[in-house]
Amino acid sequence: MTDQLTQNFWAHEFACPCCGASHMNEQTMKKLQALRGRYGKPIHIVEGGGFRCANYDKSQYGAHKEGRAVDPTFPREDLYRLIQLAIRCGFTGIGVKNKDGKFQLHLDDAPNLTGKRPRPWIWTY
Repeated sequence: MTDQLTQNFWAHEFACPCCGASHMNEQTMKKLQALRGRYGKPIHIVEGGGFRCANYDKSQYGAHKEGRAVDPTFPREDLYRLIQLAIRCGFTGIGVKNKDGKFQLHLDDAPNLTGKRPRPWIWTY
């Protein structure tokens, strides 16, 4: 048994920091692999930036809990290009963090939940 999810991604990269589970959605992983292919460079996932169990993620509508969100890390100068590619690959939730000297991106393909989780959507945090 292998923990390889796609050509370039392994289950351990998406493991919950709390319990080690890695229940990533297959369609989300296909989109991430497509993004990696179009980007042409390695994409790394920040610790805790993949699957999050209910004990770790207390949010009611968390895309990470559904295995439908990833928090990749990449050179800051590639942000605009990566957002363009993410939209083309089917990601409909895009969050950009630029706080306290920390820069990060959130990508998800979670479904629209009217009044709670609109899609498509881009936000900052």
